[in-house]
Amino acid sequence: MYNINNHYWIVAGSTQNVFSSLKQQYVAVSDSDYQAWLASGNSPTHIAVASDLFDVVKQGVEVQLSQLDSLIPRGLEDMWTASHFDTTTLPAIQQTRLATKQNLRTQLAALKTLITA
Repeated sequence: MYNINNHYWIVAGSTQNVFSSLKQQYVAVSDSDYQAWLASGNSPTHIAVASDLFDVVKQGVEVQLSQLDSLIPRGLEDMWTASHFDTTTLPAIQQTRLATKQNLRTQLAALKTLITA
């Protein structure tokens, strides 16, 4: 089963490296985690160019963000930021969701830089 959070891509036919969505970086094909993933019966996806890879990963992140937006709407986040609301007063589950949303956005920005560089 395809899991966007733990998948590997062969970019532009590389025989040396694959991109790991779990590690958010390129890893050598000899990487022990990659080899274990392969041994579990998984197969990497071939993708023509790095910018296409970014588009695929971005779609996966956007799905996760939209699911979290249904629980904490973006407008509410913006209001909290504008009013300097102390989010540490939120229930732990909401703090976790908010942190996850922020991390996903940060990871996506960093990934764009890495992949499209």
